[in-house]
Amino acid sequence: MYYNLLRLIMLPMEKQGTAEKTDATYVLFFCIGMVFSLIGMLFSILTSSRYMAYASPFVLEYTLIILHERYLKKLYIIDPKEWLCPSAGNWEFGEAGAVIFLVFVSMLITVLLIPAMERRLDGI
Repeated sequence: MYYNLLRLIMLPMEKQGTAEKTDATYVLFFCIGMVFSLIGMLFSILTSSRYMAYASPFVLEYTLIILHERYLKKLYIIDPKEWLCPSAGNWEFGEAGAVIFLVFVSMLITVLLIPAMERRLDGI
């Protein structure tokens, strides 16, 4: 039931019927949430506004979708809809390739965040 709810809410309309229930799908949902929460934290620290932590992941996702659909059609790797339901022809290892990419992006953002987080914690 939880998977069907996630599929209904998160997947693009054209891919909802073709999605299969696998353990990698749960890992994909987790990794996407991890990336967007780290992005929210990054923008929150950069602007010193807690409200940016709420708004920036949504704005960035919308911006990435617009960039992909209008200007960078061949650059599938920036499309969050592609992260949710990876096309077999695009990703080298299928869903595992998307998970590897998202974990790599999460680690990169975390490395960027560590000095800023340390400064914020020292100020408390």
